[in-house]
Amino acid sequence: MDGRRAATAAGGWSAVCGVRRLTIMGSGALDIALLVVVVLIATTALTVAVAAILVQRRIRRTLRVGRGASGNELLVALRDHDDELDVLDAAVVDLRARVTTVERDLELCTSRVAMVHYDAFPDMGGKLSFSVAMLDEQGDGIVLSVVNGRSETRAWGKRVVAGGCRQRLSSEEADVLQRALVLDRRRADEVQAGDVR
Repeated sequence: MDGRRAATAAGGWSAVCGVRRLTIMGSGALDIALLVVVVLIATTALTVAVAAILVQRRIRRTLRVGRGASGNELLVALRDHDDELDVLDAAVVDLRARVTTVERDLELCTSRVAMVHYDAFPDMGGKLSFSVAMLDEQGDGIVLSVVNGRSETRAWGKRVVAGGCRQRLSSEEADVLQRALVLDRRRADEVQAGDVR
C-alpha cells in the first residue's frame, strides 16, 4: 500500500497488476513548453530584423557606389546584392519550415487545463476532492480525479479522445471536461473582441 501512495505522491499511479502507468506533466512543464515557444519566436524575429538591417546597409552602399562608379563596379555591386537576396530567401524558407514545425508541436502540447474542486462525501467539507482535465488542441488528453475521504484517498484517470470519453464520467468529471473544451472557444472570442489578457 505504501508503494502506491508513493507513486501517487510522485505524480503518477500504477494499476494493481502493474500493467499501466500514468505520468502527468505539471503546470511547470506547460510553462517550460510555452517559454520555449516564446524563445523560438523571439529568435526568429531577431534574425529577420538583423537580416533587414544588413540588406538596408547593402542597398545604401550600392547606391553610393552607383553615384560615382563606373559600369563594372555597379554590376559587381548588383551581383553581390542579388547573392545576398538569395541567401535571405533561403533563410525565409528555413524560418517558415521552423514555424510550421513549432505550430505542429504546439498542437500536441497540453494547452487546455481546467479544474473543479468538490466535496465527494457529505461528512467531508473543505472541497478537498477534485477533478482536472488536461487536453491538447485536438481535445485528446486525460481527466484525473482525486477523491479524499477521512481515512483514504483514491485517484484515477480516464482517457479523453477528441473531447469524448468511452468510460462513464461523473458529473464533476463531465463538468471539468466541458470547461477545458470551451477554453479554446473563449480565447478565440476574446481575440476577436480585442479582450486578450
